[in-house]
Amino acid sequence: MLVKQLTQIVLILMATIVATNMTLAQAKSVLKEVDKPSISIDDLRARYLKAELGKWNVNWSSYQQTLDDLEGYPLLPYFEQSQLMKNFALKNESKISDFLDKYQGTPLDGPLRRKWLSHLSRYKYKSRYLQYFKAPMNSKYTCLYHQYQLDQGIALEEVLPQVTKLWLVGESQPKECDGLFKLWQKHGYQSNELIWQRVMLAQKKRQYILVKYLLKQLPKEEQYLVKLWKEIKAKPKLVQHLDKFKRGSKQETRIIIDGINRLTWQDELLALDVYQQAKQQGRFSPLQQELVLKPLITAISRSDNEKAQSWYNALDEDLIHSGAMQWRMARELRNVNYQGVKNQYQLLNAKLQQTRQWQYWYARTLQLTNKSSEALKIYQELAKQRSYYGFLAAARIGDEAVINHQALVFTDEQKQDLLKHSAWQRALELYKLNRLTAARREWNYWMSQLTTEESLIAAKLAYQQGWFDRGIYTLSQIGAINDMDIRFPMPYNDQFSQFAKQYSINVAWAYAIARKESLFMSDASSSVGALGIMQVKPITAGYINKTKLNRWQILDVDTNVKLGINYLSYLMDKFDNNIVLATAAYNAGPGKVERWLKAEPNLAADAWIETIPYKETREYVKSVLAYTEIYQQKIGQRASPFKTLIQLQID
Repeated sequence: MLVKQLTQIVLILMATIVATNMTLAQAKSVLKEVDKPSISIDDLRARYLKAELGKWNVNWSSYQQTLDDLEGYPLLPYFEQSQLMKNFALKNESKISDFLDKYQGTPLDGPLRRKWLSHLSRYKYKSRYLQYFKAPMNSKYTCLYHQYQLDQGIALEEVLPQVTKLWLVGESQPKECDGLFKLWQKHGYQSNELIWQRVMLAQKKRQYILVKYLLKQLPKEEQYLVKLWKEIKAKPKLVQHLDKFKRGSKQETRIIIDGINRLTWQDELLALDVYQQAKQQGRFSPLQQELVLKPLITAISRSDNEKAQSWYNALDEDLIHSGAMQWRMARELRNVNYQGVKNQYQLLNAKLQQTRQWQYWYARTLQLTNKSSEALKIYQELAKQRSYYGFLAAARIGDEAVINHQALVFTDEQKQDLLKHSAWQRALELYKLNRLTAARREWNYWMSQLTTEESLIAAKLAYQQGWFDRGIYTLSQIGAINDMDIRFPMPYNDQFSQFAKQYSINVAWAYAIARKESLFMSDASSSVGALGIMQVKPITAGYINKTKLNRWQILDVDTNVKLGINYLSYLMDKFDNNIVLATAAYNAGPGKVERWLKAEPNLAADAWIETIPYKETREYVKSVLAYTEIYQQKIGQRASPFKTLIQLQID
């Protein structure tokens, strides 16, 4: 039987050769494919993991055989890339060039291209460097590119103007830029104006060594400004002596603006006086006025001074930004002055009045000033919305919170079309290998190639594969917010259920914290050192665990969830089972919450939340409470946290 089948295959192949003029080599390739056994993805994965450990000569037959053995595996290009990086030589240039052309713009491109450019620069292959350079790249490679352009005879006037944007940054540039910058300076491109611009950029990034270096480059006639600026930075009140700024130059105005901004947070009334004097002297352009006014308006909005309030109330409504209004509201709530909140609402422009926050507080003031029927109408409209203020409004009128789940639906044909994309296949396989950073790079590249509709389908594919953070992130980027399964998944259910029960914590709240902290990314790492799904800091982990844990121990999912939920239990004990205070403390730390409690005693919980000084923590608490409501409904818990919240006093 087998002989008969093989004979039929050979006869069909011979007929195909005759009909299509196929070469013998092509015929052998076809026969090889026919004879090739089917290999599972698990076997291919095992082959890949073994092969990538070695260093292969890309010109040997054994390397080609390995490529053949890995054919069909999504990460085959990553194996090729890794081996090309180990085989840099001009004799392999065609292979490197072909790979870069094939994968240009993908995450496979950058690492190989940068390393290849470094190799070419090391051996001074300048013309080749110019050939392989692709913008945008970081300063090191871009400076070398422009230097090699000049070395290869490209005109100075064509190259040097492009150097300005490389020089004009708020941090020191790599040594590869030094020669190029000297040439740029020699030909007159560096001006005093540019020096001051870079000084301000470096000052903003706290690059004080660079600031000091740049100031030394200013001419003698501008050194008085250097001295004056140093004095004002040390004592911002000195900016009030405007008579010291005699020339009316751009540089003087920059220092005045910097001084007023520093003074604003020390003495907002004096800062206001200096601003008004400088404005009368015509020192500010409209854009410069904005630079001064934004922080000044915020500072004045917090003041109880009569002069400050009078100036604030006379401002054009378009100048009153949401940050200032938040502080103004907080001041009135802190004083339990609901009529004052109502007055602030009436000062807002129509757009701000329609925001959920101000709709809720306007209704609240109506309710507390015996206008319940008017308040009810606003509450009823707000309660139709899935948001913190919508849930508050629903609780106020005794309604159930509305979730409005609308599942994303697409056809199997649409799904199959996307599953064929090589970027998706690479991203998913990297995710399964727990190479999460590389997986997200591939995902982000894939998203850049898709339409909005395709991205929605991709989000659901990620969710179905258990890659929850990509589903959440993608829907938020698109603004598609109604599929509650994708946006609020419940991964690691065993761990969350076990530890929530062990530490007597509502599992819905624990899920809400994790969702807000990390989008359930197990490798999440913050700028302040918080790690994992629950974003646990090493110092917190050590305190809760009673012994020091290293980074990898904290990142372990079981350990991380346990530590996070244990810490939630600790905070609930510390703050008398008050979910609002415990949530705020999880974000800002218990010490800060205790200080805020001393400053703002005995407020209704919804009002206290609005007075939290840190915007990040204020919004964090609102989000976590809203997420808790959503998770409670998903789990089937009936007791809404918002029905508790509206009865809660913070004291």
